[in-house]
Amino acid sequence: MKQKPKRFYVTQYAAIFNRNKMLMLRNVIGSKYMNCWVFPGGHIDEDKNPIAALAREVKEETNLNLKGAIIFKSDIKKYPTGWRYVVYYKCRATGKIKLDYENDAYRWASLSDVGRMKLRDKKEKRIVLELLKRKKEPR
Repeated sequence: MKQKPKRFYVTQYAAIFNRNKMLMLRNVIGSKYMNCWVFPGGHIDEDKNPIAALAREVKEETNLNLKGAIIFKSDIKKYPTGWRYVVYYKCRATGKIKLDYENDAYRWASLSDVGRMKLRDKKEKRIVLELLKRKKEPR
């Protein structure tokens, strides 16, 4: 019997800042995370450069052009589709926001906003709070 190969994804998220606020998107795709506030981002295809893949995801989801990214944190998380290695980047981006079909709203969230926002889980909420407390953009 032939065994199905296991998939292990690398997912990247962009923490895009505008002064002391961070861009969050409200997800409308899927069931478990519907109406949760999320970072722009997605998984990397096996043969892609990580920063180019992050720039593509940011462009697709927000219409913004990624101008700088530095790794802030990494983690391993269990998603409904399996385990993923997750990388969070602090980013700069330019352009005018235009959302794709995956998201129905965006918000420049401040530290005080996060407490009232529904995120995917408590761990991700802690990451958002940590990012906002540092409030520094990459150069």
